[in-house]
Amino acid sequence: MNKDNGPIPTSPLFALINKDRQWLPLQFPELPKVPNLINLSQLPTPEMFLEQLLNVTTKELLDTVMDFTFDEILTEHVQFLLYNKNGSITSMDMYSDKHRLINISEPIKFIIHGWQSTGDHEIVKDMVKSYHSIGIYNVFGVDWSSHSKRNYLHSARGAKKVGEIVGEFIFNLTKSNKKFLRKVHLIGHSLGAQVSGFAGKHIKKLTKGLQIGRITGKSKNCKYETVICKPFFF
Repeated sequence: MNKDNGPIPTSPLFALINKDRQWLPLQFPELPKVPNLINLSQLPTPEMFLEQLLNVTTKELLDTVMDFTFDEILTEHVQFLLYNKNGSITSMDMYSDKHRLINISEPIKFIIHGWQSTGDHEIVKDMVKSYHSIGIYNVFGVDWSSHSKRNYLHSARGAKKVGEIVGEFIFNLTKSNKKFLRKVHLIGHSLGAQVSGFAGKHIKKLTKGLQIGRITGKSKNCKYETVICKPFFF
């Protein structure tokens, strides 16, 4: 018993809210109506979801999983866009005679886009701008959009050959002195990270064991990086 306010109620739904300091029931506002839960029968089946996500049929997906092979890619389908510090872009391919424009004594960055993207995407341009703002770099955007813009299975099957083309380009670029390989950094976004891995593996094969300086794989929203290979030393 509380001599000032009367017996203390045992229910938690009471409080001292009037001027006479009496225990009165709390008044709660009406709660909003809870929307109806999703009708699970209206959700797509796993097969429908994959078909819409990857733009392939279930049969194509199963056939690929059961017998996965890499496609051949023409070298001219991969372009190397050199982003110059003055804002201009110099386009090159495997057999370009414009290698003289590159100062290979400076760090070389290759930004490799992923599925449904391009070598001149805003993400690539933002990274280029960041590098040019902090130092002297050769920065390439690798454009393989003639294959990355197609359905996912086609793009995935082309990743190995695209990586080998990138590896050949780097090999030709640094063949005057293989020590410059340590200045090469591949930055792959999404499926481009797989391309980067294949490029690094192909360079190791071409040089009989040497490696590029660094490979970074990035996901869509990742602010961190995974260093896949360590620099070699002479």
